[in-house]
Amino acid sequence: MAFLLVRHHGLREVVEPVFYAAAVLWLATRLPVQLPAGKWGDLSYGTYLVHFPLIQLFIHLGAFQTAPWLSFAGVLLTVLGLAFLCWHGLEKRWLKRSAQRAIISSDNLAVSKR
Repeated sequence: MAFLLVRHHGLREVVEPVFYAAAVLWLATRLPVQLPAGKWGDLSYGTYLVHFPLIQLFIHLGAFQTAPWLSFAGVLLTVLGLAFLCWHGLEKRWLKRSAQRAIISSDNLAVSKR
């Protein structure tokens, strides 16, 4: 409600981000249906890496000026697709390697304590 009251006020720049964050948190914790977000892998780090350059590329190409909702969908699908490829092509393999190194180093530590 506060968001609607200050939409033409100078406080909009402060209230709007807080409102969006609160709305996302409320939806994430109150929805009766939980989506199987981890079904296709952990896309969070890949999303973090690729989202900003892709958004800037779409802005540079003028996509948001001509068709903002279509551009939003394009950015979303591109970011999620690249994050999926990052997880399955890079991240998962490196995590397996680091887990194997941790097991080997803990075995060496156990042997050296004898």
